[in-house]
Amino acid sequence: MIIEALKRTKGNMSKAARELGLSERVMGLRVKKFGIDFRKYRP
Repeated sequence: MIIEALKRTKGNMSKAARELGLSERVMGLRVKKFGIDFRKYRP
């Protein structure tokens, strides 16, 4: 779900967090926990 949201928002963690109903802090922690590189979804 996190990866799909990042793809839709082109790597924008703030927008993806809002879309998923998470705070930016929780989003950052989840990205770190699962080892997701959000930068690879940026154009």
